[in-house]
Amino acid sequence: MADGPDDLLGENPTFDTSVAHQARVYDYWLGGKDNYAADRKAGDAVSEVYPGIVAAVRAQRAFLGRAVRYLVAEAGIRQFLDIGTGIPTSPNVHEVAQSLARECRVVYVDNDPIVLTHARALLTSGPHGATDYIDADFHDTGMILREAARTLDGCVKLIWPHRSTLIWPRPGLVLAVV
Repeated sequence: MADGPDDLLGENPTFDTSVAHQARVYDYWLGGKDNYAADRKAGDAVSEVYPGIVAAVRAQRAFLGRAVRYLVAEAGIRQFLDIGTGIPTSPNVHEVAQSLARECRVVYVDNDPIVLTHARALLTSGPHGATDYIDADFHDTGMILREAARTLDGCVKLIWPHRSTLIWPRPGLVLAVV
């Protein structure tokens, strides 16, 4: 767990680690290391009101892993667009996907500077696959799709729930996992 100013890329992001941040609280609940005392305090306060929060968050993360494993191993999916990714906590979409098919391509999208700093530092791909990051607002679908097209092949029919991972299985087809 971090306990001082964050300097992941040799840059000094302008965020206050003495104030809790939702992405770092989520990281804390998942057992990650990219959180600070304020995040842990806020996470513990939520846990007092909703004791099942940690189990629920970890179950959601486990489902994401199972879904990606199934989509890669059983359905032959090789391209993912993860919108609203949050702070990378292993295993990430690309780690799961590329462990099964190293040619998988994954694009992560978020507009939170804290999340993007962590993503750029922690999310790296193997030589056969591709991993990219887009700094974009969820509502700017055109920009997201234009930027994602640099890494992902095929066209897309948009399915857009509140937070989703879009998958390009083949041109013209998209599956959204919420």
